[in-house]
Amino acid sequence: GDESPQQPISRALCILYIPVAVYATGRFLGLIASSFVERRDHAMEEKFLSRAMTLSDIERMDLDSDGGVDQSEFLIYMLVTLQKVEEEDIEEILTLFHKLDKTGDGVLTIDDLQQGIKRAGKLAASYNRDASLRGDQVL
Repeated sequence: GDESPQQPISRALCILYIPVAVYATGRFLGLIASSFVERRDHAMEEKFLSRAMTLSDIERMDLDSDGGVDQSEFLIYMLVTLQKVEEEDIEEILTLFHKLDKTGDGVLTIDDLQQGIKRAGKLAASYNRDASLRGDQVL
């Protein structure tokens, strides 16, 4: 039959020991697997970074199709290709940038932020005025 601790102190020790042993074993095996994955990823990065750029790489990097690759296009391509970031994350960040760029010149300035603050203030004032006309309490 199955062996099991008979003494209350033995049972208490098993209740503590078994979960700790399972956790420690899992953690140890996870660290070993992580080490192999990191080594493999590093080797793949080194291989990719040491190869020569091709015309098709340049074409994929050229996001605005102007025939050249600027620093930001190169950076985006490399981050996505090396799997440092997802393409959706880049798109969300660029969408935020364009929302903040009120002047639309591709550069964030104090003027952009001030226009955003003024616009938010006007929207809040408009909301408060509309709420007052409806008889709602405005805080």
